Amino acid sequence: MFRRNFTLAITAIITLSFISIALVYLGLTVVLTIALPYIAFVLFLFGFVYRIVQWAKAPVPFRIPTTCGQEKSLPWIQNNPVENPAGPPGVIGRMALLPLALASLMLNTAINP
Repeated sequence: MFRRNFTLAITAIITLSFISIALVYLGLTVVLTIALPYIAFVLFLFGFVYRIVQWAKAPVPFRIPTTCGQEKSLPWIQNNPVENPAGPPGVIGRMALLPLALASLMLNTAINP
C-alpha cells in the first residue's frame, strides 16, 4: 500500500514538472502561474470534501463516549447541542468540529500527578 501511494506521488510530481517545463517552453506562463494553482486548490477541496463524506457514511464499529446520552433530556437541564447532539444540526456541528478543530485532541487534557 505504501509503495503504491509513494509511486503515485512521485509520478504526479514528475508529471507536473514536465508540464511546467513544457508550459514555460511554449510561453504559457500565465497558465502555469494562474490556472494551475486554482486547479490544484479545487482538486484539494474536492478531495477533502470527498473524504469527509466517505467518513460520514462509514458505520462506527465502536461507541463514541459522551457525557450524556444523545437524546433530549428534561426541559430544565441545559443541553450542549454540539457535545451531545439530539438532532441533525448537532450531529453536523459535531462532525465538522472533529476534523476542523481537532476537538478529539482536546479531550482528557488534565494532567494527573
